[in-house]
Amino acid sequence: MLEVKNCKPLDKKAVASLILEFVNRKSYSKDTKKTYQKQIQKFFKYSSSKKLQKPRRKDILDYLDMLIYQGRAATYINNLLTALKNFFRYLDFIKRYEDITKMIDRIKSDKGHKREALDPIQFKRIMKAMPMGEYEVLKRNYAILNTLGRTGMRRNGLKELKVKHLFSKQSPDETVNWYLLIKLKGYQTAEHQILLTSNALKVIQDYLELKSHKKPNDYLFSRPDGIQLHEDFISKLFKKSARRVGIDRRSITCHSLRHMFATIAKENNIPIEDISDVLGHAELSTTSDIYVHRGEENKNKALESVDRVLWE
Repeated sequence: MLEVKNCKPLDKKAVASLILEFVNRKSYSKDTKKTYQKQIQKFFKYSSSKKLQKPRRKDILDYLDMLIYQGRAATYINNLLTALKNFFRYLDFIKRYEDITKMIDRIKSDKGHKREALDPIQFKRIMKAMPMGEYEVLKRNYAILNTLGRTGMRRNGLKELKVKHLFSKQSPDETVNWYLLIKLKGYQTAEHQILLTSNALKVIQDYLELKSHKKPNDYLFSRPDGIQLHEDFISKLFKKSARRVGIDRRSITCHSLRHMFATIAKENNIPIEDISDVLGHAELSTTSDIYVHRGEENKNKALESVDRVLWE
């Protein structure tokens, strides 16, 4: 069994190399790898300031206490802890360093700031108040929020979409349906198709008519120069749009659109399995295989039920 006292020091050069080795051995998406690198490096920046070349379990706990004292959100702290747990577990596995994160529990969430679902009426108010006009950026912004609300997809999935991921196919009854092919969060290869209702499709098509860069490999939602959008831009777009109609609560975020989708579907008696399938929860990748025999019809009912409520 590895013990800290018998391990080589984790100096700056060694840490950088080990972090890179760790993330490259995982089948994480490019964004997840970057996030993990930043999160792990934050701890080692802290340990370096304390001149700790052989950090111990107590140092991890002190680091977490410091973050709590700084007023960091529970989600933020737990995400950092998850990254550190995975990293030190890897170091222990390759017999490079003891796993000093064992038996360190996640901290309890701040229940006073839980994210909440957006109300359908609020969503309609937000969309109605958005600036309109025959400009690419205005059409894009409207299409972004409309797509998030009507599909329940994540910001990450939306920003990774390319023009080629918008496609049509004919169903057995010869109806032509349009879909988006999205990647599941945290995976490089896991993908699933999501139906676009007519109300979701039309807005995207209107945007594409004015879009400057629309070759198959161009990003579907991008800056006018074709550069990929950042997740923070999408979050700020939602917050700004919500504030425009007087909605300015910490608990209402871009993710509230996803909560709204799930809530509407549930209230319309859509089975939880179908809602989860549409939302593409990464932890349900195995479950998706189990439910593959259910076909697209059940998933489409969830999308159509949400679309009806938002269109009324």
